[in-house]
Amino acid sequence: MTTRHTVFLLVAITALFLVLPSAFAGSPKLFLNGVDITGVTDQEFEGTKVRIDSTGNIYLEAPQYKVEVQDPNGNTAQAAAPGTLSGNYYVVGANAKPGSVQFDIVIYVNGTMFKTFKDNEGQIVADITDKLALGSNTVTLQAKKVISGGRASTSSSDVISVFIGKGNANGNQLTIDKQLATFKVDASQTADKTESFTFDAN
Repeated sequence: MTTRHTVFLLVAITALFLVLPSAFAGSPKLFLNGVDITGVTDQEFEGTKVRIDSTGNIYLEAPQYKVEVQDPNGNTAQAAAPGTLSGNYYVVGANAKPGSVQFDIVIYVNGTMFKTFKDNEGQIVADITDKLALGSNTVTLQAKKVISGGRASTSSSDVISVFIGKGNANGNQLTIDKQLATFKVDASQTADKTESFTFDAN
């Protein structure tokens, strides 16, 4: 059964690559777990979910794989560095009108799927410190439009905001001392959106 599934997946992806160049003039990109792997060849991914956004970009979702980027010398860019981080790092999401914006936000930390901020949730506070290495790290936020039964809102004032920051938690109170990145989508948007943020953790 596994072999049949793998063969079907490879055939489907190959067919997409044959069609896309003529269908999309904008040179679509290929992402694995939110990381841009455009140009990668001779790879096989099992148990993978395939999605194509409105601009032709292809997204492969396979939480069982960790994506590591290597430089031309073969060094792994996301390899954990020795040392201890001096503070905690958080992903914080806020949605004032749950269910109205109709986007789910998938969070990837250093190429590995971490958590999904669902459209029906009011907020999330997630500590990502133990997913980070000392030095350079990348968090990718992937917004997926989820419409079921029509649009709940088309107002640009209905917004989901996600930010990454360094701070400390004391009981049920979180203090962010340094904001590192901000990501927003609103109900007027219909296209999926992906952004990656690279920062130094220390």
